[in-house]
Amino acid sequence: MSESVFPPFPGEPTSVPARPEWSALESWVWQTIGRGLPADIDGHLDKIFDPKAPDDRLEDRRLSAAFLQTIALHEPYKSALPRHGIEIVGAWFDEAIDLRDGRMRGVFWLHRCRFEETVGLNGLRCEGVISLDGSVFEETVDMRSLDVEGGLYFRNGARFKKVDLYGSHIGGNVNFSRALFTGRLILNAVKVGGNLFGKDSCFERDVGLKGAVVEGMLDLRRSQFKDRLDMWWLRTGQDLLMGGMDGSAVSDQRSSFFLLDCRNARIGGQLNLNNVDVSGDLNLSSICITNEALLGYGSRFGNISLRLAQIGQHLTFATAKIDGRVNLTAIEVGQDVFFRRASLDGAIDLVFAKLEGNLDFCGGSFGKIDLTGTTIAGELRLKNDTSPVEWQDNAKLILRNTKADALHDSPSAWPEDLELDGFVYHRFGGLDAEADDNLGNRRSPWFVDWLQKDEPHTPQPYRQCARVMDDMGHPEIADDVLYAGRERDRVEMARNAHYMPALGLWFLKATIGYGHGAARYFRTLYWVLGLTLAGVLVLMGTGDYVLVNGQIGWSGASVDQKVLTLVQAASYSLDKLLPIMDLPTHHLNVILGDMSRLYFQGHKLMGYILALFLLAGITGLTK
Repeated sequence: MSESVFPPFPGEPTSVPARPEWSALESWVWQTIGRGLPADIDGHLDKIFDPKAPDDRLEDRRLSAAFLQTIALHEPYKSALPRHGIEIVGAWFDEAIDLRDGRMRGVFWLHRCRFEETVGLNGLRCEGVISLDGSVFEETVDMRSLDVEGGLYFRNGARFKKVDLYGSHIGGNVNFSRALFTGRLILNAVKVGGNLFGKDSCFERDVGLKGAVVEGMLDLRRSQFKDRLDMWWLRTGQDLLMGGMDGSAVSDQRSSFFLLDCRNARIGGQLNLNNVDVSGDLNLSSICITNEALLGYGSRFGNISLRLAQIGQHLTFATAKIDGRVNLTAIEVGQDVFFRRASLDGAIDLVFAKLEGNLDFCGGSFGKIDLTGTTIAGELRLKNDTSPVEWQDNAKLILRNTKADALHDSPSAWPEDLELDGFVYHRFGGLDAEADDNLGNRRSPWFVDWLQKDEPHTPQPYRQCARVMDDMGHPEIADDVLYAGRERDRVEMARNAHYMPALGLWFLKATIGYGHGAARYFRTLYWVLGLTLAGVLVLMGTGDYVLVNGQIGWSGASVDQKVLTLVQAASYSLDKLLPIMDLPTHHLNVILGDMSRLYFQGHKLMGYILALFLLAGITGLTK
């Protein structure tokens, strides 16, 4: 045409006529679109078309591939299109559609249409919106490197075999809610300027979102993923929503996943996996989440990995059922971590983690929990105002080199198997501790029994507990705990055939109670009394002495004799036991026989040993 072609005024027919080779339906579609109206073939035929179960009159709805390509990409038809663009409802296409690398203006709507062959939109640039709502595609839809300034829609019962959007750029929203994908959906490296919605859909093959960038939110709630969902290096500017908060047990109201891989993703808002089922592995390793991560409220998982993850706010597994392991190695969480009322069949590996809030296991059921090297800025909670932790058979809690500000527990909240070596905390009791669980209601035996669970034995847990008890104003409990710790040291040494150190500890125990507690120093007095009595029995039982004019001589001497009184014998025995003391019998010259002399040498040595142990205890050398 020699003159420029312009779109018609609203309601007026187009000035560009239909081509002679077009069918009557195609001519009607062009004239209808040319007036700026949707080409509704259902209304034209007065019959609703179901593209999923077409009737025998498909020929009445047939549009050729050449017709669609002509009006979309070729002049003068392209320029004659109204600003609304192309809107067709209820058509049947039995040929391959090829719109590759084309340039389109306005919208491109093909609603409730049926496509028997491939549709090629790769490299296409569209200034408006592409909408395929309710349509059925029996072969591949190729949208690689698609560039759409507006949105892209596959909603409302649309059915696809395979869709490839690799490297596409969509300026607005992408919405494939309430759709069925029987083949693969490839969204790798796609860039979406708005939100991406995939709610209430079913994906029978794997879905790829590797390296995708979504400036808004990504919403996949209540959808069924029967194969892998790969979201490596995904970036979202807002929330990633895959579950909800309603806690529904109805399968079609819950999201379900076979395998979910979201490694190295960056989520600009919240991650919501509440009320979902993940039958295989959930891999969130190295994920970075600006707000909170919700993986609870009725969710069911297999294995979970959040290794090296960074979460800005809360992380919760509350009420979740987890059949496998939970790997939280080296995770960083800006606020609390909740396992409240969760049930785990596998272990929790929370080693070398950094938690800025509380770690809460209240009301949950667990087997093995490993907190080696973890730092908890708030409370380690094993009991709240409703229920403590329920420990499964052969449960174990590892707190090796763990640091926490406080322990919020109860006497029944601990498993039988503990590792406490290097565990550092500052106080017992939490913010909402019940009166029955207050520290003042516990006595020394409880703390001793608690520390006895530590295997293998190390001295540090006893010293740590004693330090906390002393700081909290319970020095008597602190002394009892330290005493129990030394007792366990002695037992372990004897068990490991270290007999000499064990014997030394036995003497410390027997003489000064290891120096822990003022009352235990009175054990020295028992030794003094016992040894004094033993000396008296030796003196009075051997007959090796006589008292002559104030001096002791041999029995049977030819001088006046007098046997020592009981008081004199006791004074003499005590004087020899405590050589640093000057008793009234010190000036007496007592002459002993060989056996008595040998005994009192040992008697005097015991006095020095008792004095040494007493001095060491007082100065703290035994502690």
